Amino acid sequence: MDTRTKPLLPTALGATLPWTNSPAAKEATVVRFDDRMTGDWGGARTQLSQRGLDMSLAYINEWLHNTSGGARDATAYADQFALAISADLDTILDWRGASFHVLITNRNGPQLDAKAGLGTLLETHEIYGRGHYTRLTRFYLQQALFDDRLVLKLGRSDVDFFPLSCEFINISFC
Repeated sequence: MDTRTKPLLPTALGATLPWTNSPAAKEATVVRFDDRMTGDWGGARTQLSQRGLDMSLAYINEWLHNTSGGARDATAYADQFALAISADLDTILDWRGASFHVLITNRNGPQLDAKAGLGTLLETHEIYGRGHYTRLTRFYLQQALFDDRLVLKLGRSDVDFFPLSCEFINISFC
């Protein structure tokens, strides 16, 4: 994507938000998954889920501006795409309590700290907390035992025990 037009993406997404509460949007969600932006794919998503395979694509952006402090005023836009696939191995292979999870994330965009010369200890953009590139974030086999009282994971997993989600834009609070 051309970096000169990339900041227009949040504006375009924001412009579509009023449609989500319109009568047409409410009618459209009757035949779709209620919580999925792309719907049910003509029933294919429901069929895949019933067969034990769930997929998702998520997007987050952070558009920041430094108005004071640092070496200069600056604006920076960063974003992240995340593709996740989860397989219920109980359904697919009749392997009781087992599942397999994959998450690939792609982060990009300039960092406000560097552009404005802020000299901060932790990054202002939360997206930079694990690096500025495409990575295999999750790739693990999960086994639930003893009526889900014990869950074991084998493979690459991100932290899933932190009591606060990282929805705040500054990584200091994550």
